[in-house]
Formats: sequence, C-alpha cells, structure tokens
Amino acid sequence: MTITTPAPTLSEELLVDGAQLIGGQWVPSGTGRTIDVINPANRALIARVPRSDADDVEAAVQAGERAFPAWRDRNASERAAALFRWADLIEQHLADLDQLESQEVGRPSWGPPPYARQLRFIAGQADKVQGVSLPTLTPDTLGFTLREPYGVVGSIIPWNAPGAQFAMEVGSAIAAGNTIVIKPAEDAPLTPLALAKLAERSGIPAGVINVVTGYGGEAGAALPAHPRVRRIGFTGSPLTGQLVMEACAKNLTPLHLELGGKSPQVVFPDVDLDAAVPTMVLSITLNTGQICAAGSRIVVLAASMTNSWSGSRPRCRR
Repeated sequence: MTITTPAPTLSEELLVDGAQLIGGQWVPSGTGRTIDVINPANRALIARVPRSDADDVEAAVQAGERAFPAWRDRNASERAAALFRWADLIEQHLADLDQLESQEVGRPSWGPPPYARQLRFIAGQADKVQGVSLPTLTPDTLGFTLREPYGVVGSIIPWNAPGAQFAMEVGSAIAAGNTIVIKPAEDAPLTPLALAKLAERSGIPAGVINVVTGYGGEAGAALPAHPRVRRIGFTGSPLTGQLVMEACAKNLTPLHLELGGKSPQVVFPDVDLDAAVPTMVLSITLNTGQICAAGSRIVVLAASMTNSWSGSRPRCRR
C-alpha cells in the first residue's frame, strides 16, 4: 500500500505566476512564452514563469544600468540597512519560503531556511569594503587602492538550493553597490522570485535586483555574453561552466565559477562510530543527496596508522 500526503497550499502572497522582475516591474517575457514549474514529487503544476531570451536580458541590463548610479552612491550603511530590512521580512515568511522551495526542488523540509541569516551576515560587511594605503617613492605622493562596484553584474544559479544561492549572490552584489541581473534555474525559479518580491517591500530600489527566468541556452547564454555585464557568477555543471567562461572571455568579463564537488568523509581508527555513522548518513542524504557538499565517498584510515605519522602516505581503504 502506498501512502501519500497532500502537498500543503502555497501562500498566494509569495507565489509569482507568469512574471519576472525587470526594472521594478513584474512583466512577462517579450517572447510571450512560458515554462511550467513542476513539483517533481507528484508532477503537479505549481506555476508558470516567462521563457525569456536575449531581449529580456537586454531589458534587465538596461534597468540595472539606470539604477546603478544612485545605488552605487548610496551610503554603505544605508545599503546595509536595506538588507537588514529584507532579512527581517524574510524572517516573517520563513515557513512559506521553506514550503515553496521544498515543492519546486522536490525535497523534504530542512527546517528554517538560512536566507535571513545569510543576508544579515552580508549586510554587516557592506561598510567594510576598504582599500589600502601604500608606500610610495617620495613623501609627497600618495598611493592607495580604492574599491569600487563593478556596475551591472550577472548571476546564474542552480535548482538544488535556489533560495540560499539567490540570497548569497544577490546580497553580496548589492551590498557592495552593484546592481544585478540573476537567472534562476528554469525548474526552480519560484523561491528566487518570492525573495525578490520581499526585497521590493524592503525598500530596495527598482532595477537594483532584476530576475530573468528562462532556459540556459536562451536567457542564460545571453547573460555572460552581454558586453555591459561587468562580472558573472555561475554555479552548475563543469560543461556549462566551460561555456560560461568562454562567453566571458570574449569580453574579458571577470567571473567566478562553482562547479560541484566530490566530498570525502575521512574515518580515523579512533572514531566514535555511534556518532560518526549518523553524521555520514546525513551528509549524503541532505537535500536528498542533491548538493555539491554531499559526502559521496568514505576514506577509511588504516588502523596501523593510529600512532605513527612517519611522513609516508597513509594507507587507505576506499
């Protein structure tokens, strides 16, 4: 016998259907097309989002450019205050956000999501982006570094932890005075859109955060190829990361890539197995195993190495 539990009703307050955020406006794609967002646990339709292309990305970049000068020139403490307000609003909706992400990713609830505490940490760094005074050849010359925001930056995030990725990428970019165009995964864009809705309510100005939805080969490919996107962040597969790097190279666009991991769990001979085994199980089952930090292999140190580290390579059983 199969026992199923009906999915709870998502909060209409946070669920975004058929729209993306460009320049402070919730708009469809210029293509007129949409993508179905499906709950992978039961194949139920949750919502639809725009299937955007390069024209939508262009509109989002222009919106970011319009918003950039005023946001760049805002006092860093004021930018931090906006992020703190955003975190407070998120805190009020954590249960709904956790429910939304669970349904679009297809995983059990983790408990309270980390988004608010991520943003509070980042907000605390906003007024600490500092340069360095440097020694010079003569005493009447001043040498120093001045750290300035890039301008419009872009980010492409994956489906397995969309809320946390959105908070980290967007929070860090705008805390430093940049504006951002971010493309979430087409199969898990709803938590990012909900977080963007709360960012609006917190008073973050229109155009500072722009969320463009769509497939990687269409909207996603247009973002690193755009000549006026000043920096790119990408989290995903090595193959797609290579394509993103190639696109950035044509415009000499700086980028950072996070392309997954193969995380070993190392077991020493004096291990407390009663404590270690549950931790190792949790490591590989967290987020149903769909996470780059999953403990996907176990390295067991040979007992003969317990008391001797002679400089030779430890013998391991895999």
